[in-house]
Amino acid sequence: MKRMPAMLVCVAASALVIGVPSPARGQAVRHLQPPRRAAGPFGATPAASQQARRGYLVPDPAGLARAKATATSRHVALAPPDPSSPVAFRSWKGVYDTSVSPPDSTGAIGPTRYIELVNDQFGIYDRTNNTALSSGTIATLTGDASGSLTDPQILWDPGTARFYYVVLDTSSNVFDVGFSTTDTPTTAADWCQYTDDPGYGSSLPDYPKLGDTQDFLLIGVNVGLYLRSDVDWVTKPAPGPTCPSAGSFRTGQKQTLKNADGTKAVTPVPVNQIDTSAGGWIIAAKDLTGSTRRTLSLFSVTTNPDGTANIAGTATSVIVSTYALPPPAPQKGTTAVLDTMDGRLTQAVSAIDPTIGSVVIWTQHTISGGAGVSLDVFNGAIAPDRAMSAGGSAFGDAMVLAFDTSSSSTDVAFQMVSKIGASAQSAFVLVRQSAGPNVDFTCFAPDGPPCRWGDYAGASPDPAATLTGSHGQVWLTDTYNVSSTNNTNVDWRTQNVGAAP
Repeated sequence: MKRMPAMLVCVAASALVIGVPSPARGQAVRHLQPPRRAAGPFGATPAASQQARRGYLVPDPAGLARAKATATSRHVALAPPDPSSPVAFRSWKGVYDTSVSPPDSTGAIGPTRYIELVNDQFGIYDRTNNTALSSGTIATLTGDASGSLTDPQILWDPGTARFYYVVLDTSSNVFDVGFSTTDTPTTAADWCQYTDDPGYGSSLPDYPKLGDTQDFLLIGVNVGLYLRSDVDWVTKPAPGPTCPSAGSFRTGQKQTLKNADGTKAVTPVPVNQIDTSAGGWIIAAKDLTGSTRRTLSLFSVTTNPDGTANIAGTATSVIVSTYALPPPAPQKGTTAVLDTMDGRLTQAVSAIDPTIGSVVIWTQHTISGGAGVSLDVFNGAIAPDRAMSAGGSAFGDAMVLAFDTSSSSTDVAFQMVSKIGASAQSAFVLVRQSAGPNVDFTCFAPDGPPCRWGDYAGASPDPAATLTGSHGQVWLTDTYNVSSTNNTNVDWRTQNVGAAP
């Protein structure tokens, strides 16, 4: 799928301490279906066709374009190297697809495997030596031959010891949902494949984000041309190496999530839960078009006595530092700028921080901010160093943050920082430097400008980190660019890295 634009600024990592919510009302229940194997046209609905040209959808495209054009770029200054910087103990090239843009790169680490998903490929790796055990198309992984797959999501769940994926099928506005049969998948044959049809019809469930609780997979979406934002839920499977029948799963939907002030929430991001609990969370940032904000919206998730999901329809506001819409990111040697999203959150992870004895949500987004004159920072992903497995748990007070940087004098680079407890954030650590600017078909009409880049990256805590160490580990997936030979080639690539804070 040829997906397009995003947006910029300084990546802000927000840690939120939260408590246990009150139950919300449950919703109607439906069931999963076997995977759809018939091919269908891409962009079968007006919203899907617009996403094919523009990528993620926004409430006011014209207003966003005006706001982006006038957004102030305040760069992040580089700090000198310091001993608190993250250390990469694994680093290798990931999968890529030269027929689509942006990459939508993400990944998840388990006890023996690292799973990487991008538009429109997957890779399964042995975590001990970076060996690619198998790779192929997302269609092969999901069993969906529609040819209209995008926005892949993957997570590792310590509670059920499985990997889970969600992929959007824009030909029929349904989700491909699946999970590994064991904690050691090797090929696409080691995955159970299903279709979840939430009933969106001609309304595109745009920008799906995947999170979970002890009992549910949670999928947050923006519906159509910002009609509303929903969260769809699917019950998790029972333990075992076989694929349960599609009818054994229960699913449901919470429609029209609202901020505390009654306005519509946008881009709900369910939190990936590391310490297993029946209570979970969904987090969102407000629409930033033409304004600044000082709050994030937090929605609670619990389980009803009948086994359905309780999802709060109205959020609790969490006060944060003021944030604003980011401008596009400049590149060296070209007037083509990179889209940096619209200030939305792109992923979130919750885990216990043992130093405070509470669950903390780690999240990030690209905003206008920072100080200095060095680099634009964007397209981030963050995770704590919490280790959680059947063998025990430890850590959780440190984080590693992946992101991209660029400027008018530097090419795009994949970099990272870490932070331990109340200590200062580390200096930037280079993971992979691009060999040239990103200039492809998405930079020009009708797809751009600006050029599509990222949309999101991946970060997940390592469940198999040594529990006797000082800190845990975080595994990352992000994007860089090879040298372009012309202005139409797709030249993004991905890099996977395991890092210790």
